[in-house]
Amino acid sequence: MKKIILLALSIFLVSSLFVFAADYKNGYFIGYVPGSREDTVVEVGIFNGNIVEVNIVTPIKVAATYSFEPGVDAFIQYPGKVLAQQNANIDIVAGATSSYVDYNKAVQMALDIASGQYKGNKYYGLAKDFAHGHVLVEITVEGKKVTDVRFITNDTGSNRVSLMGPKDDSYPFAPARELFSTFKDKAIAAIEAGKNEVDVVAGATSSSHSFNAALKHALVQAGL
Repeated sequence: MKKIILLALSIFLVSSLFVFAADYKNGYFIGYVPGSREDTVVEVGIFNGNIVEVNIVTPIKVAATYSFEPGVDAFIQYPGKVLAQQNANIDIVAGATSSYVDYNKAVQMALDIASGQYKGNKYYGLAKDFAHGHVLVEITVEGKKVTDVRFITNDTGSNRVSLMGPKDDSYPFAPARELFSTFKDKAIAAIEAGKNEVDVVAGATSSSHSFNAALKHALVQAGL
């Protein structure tokens, strides 16, 4: 009888783990928390239902860019805590309350998207570019229709913000400036035509590819 009970318990535990693992889709999911000074962006990688990677994309809080030691420690230690605990319920550490709150919110958003529990209508796509700044695209979805597309950019020029700066009038390359300013309309038109990218612009090939990669990632987040 004891062996039967132990066997049943083992089957239950294995089944529970399988059910838990099935809660998340595979992929990389983006959590975004707007801030009064700096936005928080976290990328969460899921494989076989488990959290396998956590990257705090921005802000970058290392000794070279951030002088507050508890914040630096939080930036370095937080991803490992999520990997160990496999959720976003990480205990707040005194001295880094704001960082932990934002990190937890961002990771929870990413996990909600991965599990299909997300109730919001804004999704984010990321195209990494460590040389020129990462491209982050936000799409707004209403009834399975994309109604808005915009870039989240480093508007302050802070060296802690790893996102690309706005390609405004001060940007030296006209084709990239034009693509930046018209990307919303082009993206919505492309999506309405059944595409998931805009045409590559001559003279702005690199920007075209990065913008499209971020757009595609956002559409995948939204299940479109």
